[in-house]
Formats: sequence, C-alpha cells, structure tokens
Amino acid sequence: MIDWSVFFCFAIAGSLGVLTNYAITWFLRDLMRIDQLVANNTGLAFGLLFNFLINKNITFQSPSPVLPELTVYMCIACMSLIFNHLIVRFMVGRGICSFYKAKITSTGCLFLWNFLMHSHYTFS
Repeated sequence: MIDWSVFFCFAIAGSLGVLTNYAITWFLRDLMRIDQLVANNTGLAFGLLFNFLINKNITFQSPSPVLPELTVYMCIACMSLIFNHLIVRFMVGRGICSFYKAKITSTGCLFLWNFLMHSHYTFS
C-alpha cells in the first residue's frame, strides 16, 4: 500500500531536484558562460544530490548511514537515465509520438518506478 503523504513529499522532492538542476545549469551556462556540457553535468549532479538529501532526511526520514544509501540511489538514478533514453528513443523512433510527449510519458513511468525503488530499496 502506498503512503500518500510520502508519495506527495517524494513528488515535491523530485520537483525541487529538477529546479535545482535547471537553475544551476542556467546559471553556469548562461551567466557564467561555462561550457554547456560541463554546466549540464554540474546541474544534474547537484540536482541529484539535493534530491537524495531531501528524500533521505525529509521524505523517508532514514536513519541509515549515508554512503550505502547514496550508492543504491545513484545506481537507481543511472538505471533511470538509461530507461528514460530507451523509452524516448523507442517512442520517437517508432513514430508513436513526438519527442516531448515521449519525454513526458517516460518521466511519468519512471517517477512511479523511482518511487517504488527508493521506498523499497534505497531508504527501506
């Protein structure tokens, strides 16, 4: 059974992680004129770390040691990136829908998958 308050908090944490990612990327790329790939990777890294910390300390209130949880979290995040790419590539490549519709579909599917993985493995 899903704890809806935890699910809602997970959604907010994810949104804040995305905002952090985009804000740092924008700041580094557009204001500091740093290479866009460096800016993108830096923004993504900070967004993921921020998201991890919110989920560990607020969403799941996990008292477990940081390093094992961070390792599992990053493995799941890497798998999510691969799945996202594969879903978008499949849907666009087969002409099922446009890029952004595929990206939205992929994000929705992976949001639920991430919630289940993190609630059952990372922060259990």
